[in-house]
Amino acid sequence: MLPKPAMDHKALLTLNTHEMPMYKDALPGVPGVDAQPLFLDPHQGIWVLRAVFHPGVVLPKHYHTGTVHLFTLSGSWNYVEYPDQPQTAGSYLYEPGGSIHQFTVPADASEPAV
Repeated sequence: MLPKPAMDHKALLTLNTHEMPMYKDALPGVPGVDAQPLFLDPHQGIWVLRAVFHPGVVLPKHYHTGTVHLFTLSGSWNYVEYPDQPQTAGSYLYEPGGSIHQFTVPADASEPAV
């Protein structure tokens, strides 16, 4: 027997990303990164974004304090530290908090990484 739900949802909590704004050049000082926030919870520190990284983008070396789950929908990218491990369409990357890395999309890429 299933437990009685604490909150009864009358509808699915869903978004149509084709009807939502995509913020162009969303990272200050780093052109070529577009972002679409899907879910933001500042209390838990959870962000879910759809991001588009255009060819030639190189982010500054950085780390995240929490876990990152990254699923690549199209294109390819890699961390500068791991040039032989490109992430391509269909790739899922688990990144533990505190991992230092530098994200890049090759300048000669034929399409953005999404």
